[in-house]
Amino acid sequence: MPQLFPMNWNILFLIILLILTTTLIIMYFTFFQKVKKTQLSFNSFEKNWKW
Repeated sequence: MPQLFPMNWNILFLIILLILTTTLIIMYFTFFQKVKKTQLSFNSFEKNWKW
């Protein structure tokens, strides 16, 4: 990576990774809560068919 401004790229990369992981966790939890409400019938269907 070209050093355009004096900053440690490892720290920058870690900050980006932290932001990505936190957003993914938040999105996963919100999506999971929405899916949990809508897919109760699908879970029973899955149990009946025994994939």
